[in-house]
Parts: sequence; structure tokens; C-alpha cells
Amino acid sequence: MIHLILGGARSGKSAFAEQTVLNQCEKPVYIATATAIDSEMQSRITHHQQLRGNKWTLYECPLGLTDLLATELKNSTAQPHYLVDCLTLWLNNLIFTYDSQLQASHYQPTSEEYEQISSAIDQALTLFLAQLARFKYLHTNIT
Repeated sequence: MIHLILGGARSGKSAFAEQTVLNQCEKPVYIATATAIDSEMQSRITHHQQLRGNKWTLYECPLGLTDLLATELKNSTAQPHYLVDCLTLWLNNLIFTYDSQLQASHYQPTSEEYEQISSAIDQALTLFLAQLARFKYLHTNIT
């Protein structure tokens, strides 16, 4: 079963998703995609960590979500419940990484190169969706 939890910024999606997972299993897996790009985001991450406590197995995964899911699928002997928080931040991290690499090189890509970047992001999303389809218990949070 896959639950996709949607809502506005700071609307309680994470708390709702966490409680939903905790109601269904004793040792869930939390996959956090947020990065502390500024003090406000660091405060939000710290707040989430404090509320979550130590009931969760935690993976901090701002970029390698598809690789992590593939590894979990291959190595997991149990049927843990996974919560990915949040897909929007994960996608933002992918886009920001490509953009940062371009800015650092002071290189202005051609339209063909932008198409290659877009294709790489599309491939990451496609791979993620393929991995997602293989999970029985996965809860996602999109802002």
C-alpha cells in the first residue's frame, strides 16, 4: 500500500505521515531528503528530529533516493514501512545540484545540454517511480 500525503507548507503533513506509519508498524524507516541550506531550514530539520524521536531507522538521503530504495529492496528481509519526507525537496536537490555545478564552472550550457540535464532529472524520476512500484509499504510526503 502506498500513501501519498499532500498539503500546503507547514500544514502538518509530516506529523500526519509519521503517525500513520507508526500506527501500522513498530520499527519504521524514515528517509529524509531535506538539507540545511540556511538557519531556518536547520531549525525545521531539528524540530522534525526532536518530534520523531528514536523509534525510526533514519536515512538522510538528499540525492541518492533511488539507489537507497534499490538497496533496501534488495537487502531487506522484513517488510518495513518507509516514509520518504519529502519528494519535493528531493527533486529540488537534484535540480539545484545540476544548477550549482553549472554556476561553479561559469559555463553557459547550450539548449542541447539543458535538454541532457532535463533528461537526467527525468531518468531519476522514472527510476524513482519504478522503485516505488516495488514497495508494498511506502508513505511519501509531497509539499
